[in-house]
Amino acid sequence: MVRNYFFIMVLLSFFGHEGSVYAQFGPIMSPNLAPQARSEQELDTYIGIIQASSPQETVHQVEAFEHAYPQSALLGIAYQYQMLAYRDLNDFGQTIRSGEKALKLNPDNLNTLLTLAAVLPNSVSGDQAEKSRLAQAENYVQLAFQGMEKIKLPRTVSPDHWELLRRQLQASAHESLGFVAIKRGDSSKAVTEFEKAVKLNPTPQGSQYYRLGAAYLFANKKDAAIDFLQRATELGPKKVQIMAQELLRKIGKKKK
Repeated sequence: MVRNYFFIMVLLSFFGHEGSVYAQFGPIMSPNLAPQARSEQELDTYIGIIQASSPQETVHQVEAFEHAYPQSALLGIAYQYQMLAYRDLNDFGQTIRSGEKALKLNPDNLNTLLTLAAVLPNSVSGDQAEKSRLAQAENYVQLAFQGMEKIKLPRTVSPDHWELLRRQLQASAHESLGFVAIKRGDSSKAVTEFEKAVKLNPTPQGSQYYRLGAAYLFANKKDAAIDFLQRATELGPKKVQIMAQELLRKIGKKKK
Protein backbone atom coordinates (compact mmCIF):
# COMPACT_ATOMS: atom_id res chain seq x y z
CA MET A 1 0.00 0.00 0.00
CA VAL A 2 1.38 3.38 -0.99
CA ARG A 3 1.07 5.81 1.90
CA ASN A 4 3.92 8.21 1.24
CA TYR A 5 2.43 11.72 1.12
CA PHE A 6 5.17 13.21 -1.04
CA PHE A 7 4.84 10.37 -3.54
CA ILE A 8 1.12 11.02 -3.95
CA MET A 9 1.76 14.76 -4.30
CA VAL A 10 4.24 14.20 -7.10
CA LEU A 11 1.79 11.96 -8.95
CA LEU A 12 -1.00 14.52 -8.67
CA SER A 13 1.25 17.40 -9.71
CA PHE A 14 2.84 15.64 -12.66
CA PHE A 15 0.33 16.87 -15.19
CA GLY A 16 -2.05 19.81 -15.25
CA HIS A 17 -5.69 19.91 -16.22
CA GLU A 18 -6.56 18.68 -19.67
CA GLY A 19 -6.83 22.14 -21.15
CA SER A 20 -8.62 21.51 -24.43
CA VAL A 21 -11.91 22.79 -23.05
CA TYR A 22 -10.46 26.17 -22.11
CA ALA A 23 -9.54 27.11 -25.65
CA GLN A 24 -13.21 27.47 -26.51
CA PHE A 25 -13.71 30.37 -24.13
CA GLY A 26 -12.64 33.84 -25.09
CA PRO A 27 -14.66 37.05 -25.16
CA ILE A 28 -17.98 35.17 -24.89
CA MET A 29 -17.05 34.25 -21.33
CA SER A 30 -17.18 37.88 -20.25
CA PRO A 31 -20.35 39.94 -19.67
CA ASN A 32 -18.59 42.80 -21.45
CA LEU A 33 -18.75 43.39 -25.19
CA ALA A 34 -15.98 41.81 -27.23
CA PRO A 35 -13.12 44.30 -27.69
CA GLN A 36 -12.20 45.69 -31.09
CA ALA A 37 -8.91 46.57 -32.79
CA ARG A 38 -8.40 50.25 -33.60
CA SER A 39 -6.61 49.66 -36.89
CA GLU A 40 -6.15 46.98 -39.53
CA GLN A 41 -2.48 46.66 -38.58
CA GLU A 42 -3.37 46.10 -34.92
CA LEU A 43 -5.87 43.42 -35.94
CA ASP A 44 -3.32 41.70 -38.19
CA THR A 45 -0.80 41.63 -35.35
CA TYR A 46 -3.42 40.19 -33.00
CA ILE A 47 -4.37 37.52 -35.54
CA GLY A 48 -0.70 36.55 -35.56
CA ILE A 49 -1.12 35.56 -31.90
CA ILE A 50 -4.10 33.34 -32.69
CA GLN A 51 -2.34 31.70 -35.63
CA ALA A 52 0.95 31.04 -33.82
CA SER A 53 2.17 27.51 -34.51
CA SER A 54 3.76 26.82 -31.12
CA PRO A 55 3.56 28.01 -27.49
CA GLN A 56 6.96 29.67 -27.85
CA GLU A 57 5.76 31.62 -30.87
CA THR A 58 2.60 32.64 -29.02
CA VAL A 59 4.69 34.05 -26.17
CA HIS A 60 6.83 36.09 -28.58
CA GLN A 61 3.83 37.29 -30.57
CA VAL A 62 2.13 38.56 -27.42
CA GLU A 63 5.31 40.33 -26.32
CA ALA A 64 5.48 42.07 -29.72
CA PHE A 65 1.78 42.98 -29.55
CA GLU A 66 2.17 44.38 -26.02
CA HIS A 67 5.12 46.51 -27.14
CA ALA A 68 3.36 47.84 -30.23
CA TYR A 69 -0.12 48.36 -28.73
CA PRO A 70 0.16 48.86 -24.95
CA GLN A 71 -3.31 50.47 -24.82
CA SER A 72 -5.08 47.93 -27.04
CA ALA A 73 -8.52 46.73 -26.00
CA LEU A 74 -7.37 43.29 -27.14
CA LEU A 75 -4.43 43.14 -24.76
CA GLY A 76 -6.30 41.29 -22.03
CA ILE A 77 -7.18 38.46 -24.40
CA ALA A 78 -3.62 38.49 -25.74
CA TYR A 79 -2.32 37.91 -22.20
CA GLN A 80 -4.79 35.05 -21.94
CA TYR A 81 -3.23 33.36 -24.97
CA GLN A 82 0.18 33.93 -23.44
CA MET A 83 -0.98 32.41 -20.16
CA LEU A 84 -2.15 29.26 -21.95
CA ALA A 85 1.09 29.08 -23.91
CA TYR A 86 3.17 29.23 -20.74
CA ARG A 87 0.92 26.58 -19.19
CA ASP A 88 1.61 24.30 -22.16
CA LEU A 89 5.32 24.94 -21.60
CA ASN A 90 4.92 23.93 -17.92
CA ASP A 91 6.22 27.33 -16.83
CA PHE A 92 3.91 27.86 -13.86
CA GLY A 93 5.50 31.13 -12.73
CA GLN A 94 5.03 32.82 -16.09
CA THR A 95 1.56 31.28 -16.44
CA ILE A 96 0.52 32.95 -13.21
CA ARG A 97 2.10 36.28 -14.15
CA SER A 98 0.42 36.36 -17.57
CA GLY A 99 -2.89 35.25 -16.07
CA GLU A 100 -2.79 37.97 -13.45
CA LYS A 101 -2.11 40.56 -16.16
CA ALA A 102 -5.07 39.20 -18.12
CA LEU A 103 -7.33 39.35 -15.06
CA LYS A 104 -6.36 42.94 -14.39
CA LEU A 105 -7.84 43.88 -17.76
CA ASN A 106 -10.64 41.27 -17.93
CA PRO A 107 -11.47 40.33 -14.31
CA ASP A 108 -14.59 38.32 -15.22
CA ASN A 109 -13.01 36.00 -17.77
CA LEU A 110 -13.77 32.39 -16.77
CA ASN A 111 -10.97 31.00 -18.89
CA THR A 112 -8.35 32.96 -16.98
CA LEU A 113 -9.92 32.38 -13.57
CA LEU A 114 -10.08 28.61 -13.99
CA THR A 115 -6.64 28.32 -15.57
CA LEU A 116 -5.08 30.18 -12.64
CA ALA A 117 -7.08 28.10 -10.17
CA ALA A 118 -5.67 24.97 -11.79
CA VAL A 119 -2.07 26.20 -11.96
CA LEU A 120 -1.64 27.92 -8.59
CA PRO A 121 -1.62 24.69 -6.52
CA ASN A 122 1.20 23.37 -8.74
CA SER A 123 3.39 26.22 -7.52
CA VAL A 124 2.98 25.12 -3.89
CA SER A 125 5.30 22.57 -2.32
CA GLY A 126 3.89 19.57 -0.50
CA ASP A 127 5.87 20.15 2.68
CA GLN A 128 5.56 23.93 2.97
CA ALA A 129 2.20 24.82 1.47
CA GLU A 130 1.92 28.51 0.68
CA LYS A 131 -1.45 29.32 2.21
CA SER A 132 -1.90 32.51 0.28
CA ARG A 133 -1.64 30.79 -3.12
CA LEU A 134 -4.03 28.03 -2.16
CA ALA A 135 -6.47 30.61 -0.83
CA GLN A 136 -6.11 32.58 -4.06
CA ALA A 137 -6.88 29.46 -6.11
CA GLU A 138 -10.05 28.95 -4.06
CA ASN A 139 -10.98 32.58 -4.57
CA TYR A 140 -10.59 32.28 -8.33
CA VAL A 141 -12.85 29.23 -8.31
CA GLN A 142 -15.54 31.11 -6.37
CA LEU A 143 -15.29 34.05 -8.78
CA ALA A 144 -15.69 31.60 -11.66
CA PHE A 145 -18.80 30.08 -10.08
CA GLN A 146 -20.24 33.58 -9.70
CA GLY A 147 -19.36 34.41 -13.28
CA MET A 148 -21.15 31.33 -14.58
CA GLU A 149 -24.36 32.58 -12.96
CA LYS A 150 -24.28 36.10 -14.38
CA ILE A 151 -22.94 35.37 -17.83
CA LYS A 152 -24.68 36.84 -20.86
CA LEU A 153 -24.41 34.49 -23.80
CA PRO A 154 -24.34 35.64 -27.42
CA ARG A 155 -27.12 34.43 -29.69
CA THR A 156 -24.69 32.04 -31.39
CA VAL A 157 -24.52 29.89 -28.23
CA SER A 158 -27.61 27.76 -27.64
CA PRO A 159 -28.87 27.00 -24.11
CA ASP A 160 -28.15 23.29 -24.60
CA HIS A 161 -24.58 23.98 -25.72
CA TRP A 162 -24.04 26.35 -22.82
CA GLU A 163 -25.29 23.71 -20.37
CA LEU A 164 -22.60 21.30 -21.59
CA LEU A 165 -19.94 24.01 -21.36
CA ARG A 166 -21.15 25.05 -17.92
CA ARG A 167 -20.83 21.50 -16.62
CA GLN A 168 -17.32 21.24 -18.05
CA LEU A 169 -16.38 24.48 -16.34
CA GLN A 170 -17.88 23.36 -13.05
CA ALA A 171 -16.02 20.06 -13.29
CA SER A 172 -12.74 21.92 -13.82
CA ALA A 173 -13.52 24.18 -10.87
CA HIS A 174 -14.15 21.24 -8.54
CA GLU A 175 -11.00 19.53 -9.81
CA SER A 176 -9.00 22.59 -8.78
CA LEU A 177 -10.64 22.58 -5.34
CA GLY A 178 -9.72 18.92 -5.01
CA PHE A 179 -6.11 19.66 -5.82
CA VAL A 180 -6.08 22.45 -3.24
CA ALA A 181 -7.39 19.97 -0.67
CA ILE A 182 -4.66 17.47 -1.55
CA LYS A 183 -2.03 20.17 -1.07
CA ARG A 184 -3.48 20.79 2.38
CA GLY A 185 -3.44 17.09 3.23
CA ASP A 186 -7.24 16.89 3.40
CA SER A 187 -7.94 13.59 1.62
CA SER A 188 -11.66 13.55 2.47
CA LYS A 189 -12.24 16.97 0.93
CA ALA A 190 -10.13 16.00 -2.09
CA VAL A 191 -12.22 12.89 -2.71
CA THR A 192 -15.44 14.90 -2.47
CA GLU A 193 -14.26 17.53 -4.94
CA PHE A 194 -12.80 15.07 -7.44
CA GLU A 195 -16.02 13.04 -7.29
CA LYS A 196 -17.98 16.17 -8.18
CA ALA A 197 -15.63 16.81 -11.10
CA VAL A 198 -16.11 13.29 -12.43
CA LYS A 199 -19.91 13.37 -12.04
CA LEU A 200 -20.38 16.82 -13.56
CA ASN A 201 -18.20 16.50 -16.63
CA PRO A 202 -20.31 15.44 -19.64
CA THR A 203 -17.09 14.32 -21.34
CA PRO A 204 -15.16 11.96 -19.03
CA GLN A 205 -11.52 13.01 -18.60
CA GLY A 206 -8.80 10.60 -17.65
CA SER A 207 -6.99 13.19 -15.55
CA GLN A 208 -10.02 13.64 -13.28
CA TYR A 209 -10.44 9.88 -12.80
CA TYR A 210 -6.73 9.59 -12.12
CA ARG A 211 -6.77 12.28 -9.48
CA LEU A 212 -9.86 10.78 -7.86
CA GLY A 213 -8.14 7.40 -7.74
CA ALA A 214 -5.00 8.91 -6.24
CA ALA A 215 -7.08 10.80 -3.68
CA TYR A 216 -8.83 7.57 -2.65
CA LEU A 217 -5.42 5.95 -2.29
CA PHE A 218 -4.26 8.81 -0.11
CA ALA A 219 -7.42 8.27 1.96
CA ASN A 220 -6.41 4.60 2.39
CA LYS A 221 -9.30 3.30 0.25
CA LYS A 222 -7.45 0.98 -2.08
CA ASP A 223 -10.42 -0.76 -3.72
CA ALA A 224 -12.02 2.51 -4.83
CA ALA A 225 -8.62 3.80 -5.92
CA ILE A 226 -8.11 0.80 -8.21
CA ASP A 227 -11.52 1.27 -9.86
CA PHE A 228 -10.88 4.89 -10.79
CA LEU A 229 -7.26 4.34 -11.78
CA GLN A 230 -8.33 1.57 -14.12
CA ARG A 231 -10.93 3.91 -15.60
CA ALA A 232 -8.18 6.50 -16.10
CA THR A 233 -6.15 3.99 -18.09
CA GLU A 234 -9.17 3.45 -20.35
CA LEU A 235 -9.75 7.15 -20.96
CA GLY A 236 -6.20 8.41 -21.38
CA PRO A 237 -4.58 10.41 -22.85
CA LYS A 238 -1.24 8.61 -23.03
CA LYS A 239 0.39 10.52 -20.18
CA VAL A 240 -2.53 9.73 -17.89
CA GLN A 241 -2.47 6.07 -18.91
CA ILE A 242 1.21 5.77 -18.09
CA MET A 243 0.80 7.43 -14.70
CA ALA A 244 -2.26 5.37 -13.77
CA GLN A 245 -0.65 2.11 -14.86
CA GLU A 246 2.47 2.91 -12.88
CA LEU A 247 0.47 3.61 -9.74
CA LEU A 248 -1.57 0.44 -10.22
CA ARG A 249 1.63 -1.56 -10.46
CA LYS A 250 2.90 -0.05 -7.23
CA ILE A 251 -0.22 -0.77 -5.20
CA GLY A 252 -1.25 -4.05 -6.84
CA LYS A 253 -4.12 -4.35 -9.33
CA LYS A 254 -6.24 -6.87 -7.44
CA LYS A 255 -8.71 -5.89 -4.76
CA LYS A 256 -8.58 -7.59 -1.41
